[in-house]
Parts: sequence; C-alpha cells; structure tokens
Amino acid sequence: MRAILLASAGAVLLAGCGDGDGTSISIKSEENGAEKTVFSTSTDGAVKIDTPVFKGDINLPAFTLDGADLQLDGLDLYPGSKVRDVKVNARGGEGGVEIAFDSPAPADVVRSWYRGALADAGIRVTGDGMSGQTEGGKPFRIALGDNGGEASQGTITIGN
Repeated sequence: MRAILLASAGAVLLAGCGDGDGTSISIKSEENGAEKTVFSTSTDGAVKIDTPVFKGDINLPAFTLDGADLQLDGLDLYPGSKVRDVKVNARGGEGGVEIAFDSPAPADVVRSWYRGALADAGIRVTGDGMSGQTEGGKPFRIALGDNGGEASQGTITIGN
C-alpha cells in the first residue's frame, strides 16, 4: 500500500491543479531512528522534497483531491468529499496513513454510508467510531463529526 500511496501522490502532483485552498500531503520516513518528512505539499502548492537522492523546493499550482481521486484498500470516500490533508508515515511495516476530509452531508448520513460500504466489502466494523481491520489486516478507524448544517468532517486512519 505504501508504494501505491507514494506513486499516487507523485502522479497527483504532476497532473493536478485547482482553485483556492488545495490538499496538503506529507510523507514521513525514519532516518537514524528519528522521524523525518521526506515529501510534503502545502495547500498553496509549495512542494518540499528531502531524500538522499534529491532535495528541493518546487512551486506547483495548488490541487484538491476529491472522493474520485482516492481509494483506500478498496474503500472510496463519501461522494462529493474533498480531501483536506493526507499524512503517510512510512516506518517500515509499522507505518500508516491518515486522510482528513470534508463531506457535503451530516455526519450521521456519512457514517451510515461508510457502514454500508464496509459491510459490502466484507469488512467488519466495531463501535460507533467505526474501527476494524482492512483486508490486509491493518487496523483502521473512521472518525466523523458535524461541521455545521449539512456538512461534516472526517478522518480515516489506516495502520499505526
């Protein structure tokens, strides 16, 4: 999954552009026992790369990921959702990913949709906070909250 996320982030950066605030992405790794950000974008399109092979700052147009751009272990985002932030922690086999998003429906509606989508995928969910394991055995949780009126915010966390 980590390789897919890294490749997806790179492809989005090369192809994407958008209006207004974009999606921020950060990819962290471990170097000499310490966590290090090796790739990040800001909501305005500023990109930082810090790897042993290449270091640099690049300015690209801001881009916004939406539900059609992202799939996590076969799970789509709620239709019409916009990704606010993607954090990838690539610590060997112990890493994880966290996706923060905004949805155009109240939290109860989005929660019900996710419960149905997870059940359809054969993924068992426990608790109101929706947690369980992916098909690959990674722990996940989905947290949702209302964001005023007919909107909500959520976070999907997979792994540690």
